[in-house]
Amino acid sequence: MKSIKRITILCMAALLIGTSSCIKEVFPEGESKIVSEDQIEDVGTLFRGLPGLMKKVRWFVSSHYDIGYPGLMIMRESMGADMAQSTAYMQWGWWYAVAGINKDNLGAQFPWTIYYKINFQADQVIAAVPDPASAIDENRWGAGIAYFYKAFVYSEMAQLFQQGTYLNNPQGPTIPLVEHNTSLDKLRDNPRMPADQMYPKILEYLTLAETYLSDYTPTGISDISLNAVHGQMARVYLITGQWPKAEEYAKKAQTGREALTEAQWKDKQNGFNNPTSQKSWIWCLTYTSDDDAVKG
Repeated sequence: MKSIKRITILCMAALLIGTSSCIKEVFPEGESKIVSEDQIEDVGTLFRGLPGLMKKVRWFVSSHYDIGYPGLMIMRESMGADMAQSTAYMQWGWWYAVAGINKDNLGAQFPWTIYYKINFQADQVIAAVPDPASAIDENRWGAGIAYFYKAFVYSEMAQLFQQGTYLNNPQGPTIPLVEHNTSLDKLRDNPRMPADQMYPKILEYLTLAETYLSDYTPTGISDISLNAVHGQMARVYLITGQWPKAEEYAKKAQTGREALTEAQWKDKQNGFNNPTSQKSWIWCLTYTSDDDAVKG
């Protein structure tokens, strides 16, 4: 428990230090929010930058396996034995994916760095839009997208760090909760939140996202839609054993989507691997020739 509390403080401290050299900071009295004056006026830049954080490469090492959120996905697939790995290749081998995520190894930095950076930027948006309901459309939508990303990363971190499942141990500790107005004093004494408190908080964020994005038109498949919000809500209801709600929101998530046909599934060029060629995908990362992951 102490280690995770230290991680939270160190991550937040690193983020504070990392931004202090390039922006003019605003410190509301009694709070630890850091939002630049320019960013307060340009919420769009902040929330549109969130997908880029998901696919950012070389967060902390100049290695081919430091590929952002997709790297975390590969680690989880290895940990769950859903992806076959050779022990001869350490970076994605079973040892590195499982035993390597600890206080003594570099692999532990993947969840700290990626998840907390996304949460930090989401909190910047939320802090910049204190009253989304009365804000202009752009800012209200930005707040909704920020709440989605915050719910998304906390849902994944809660599952990653809780020992056992929610249903077997609903009071089990997950991770400390950090919000846009969490004071530095609170960060110094911020214990791991029990699962039965964390997941209702995550659903609270998703409900806000659902409200603020009710009239939002996504710019593409990598943008956040109500389908993505409802899919994440279905996932949380499933984790917490609320089966009827999970079914209800899973069906909502499929609104306007279509299951792949057999021919589409087998088509290597225009099937499952091409999210713009059919209507089965709800949300995904897309890459262009300008992305560092493509440039190499």
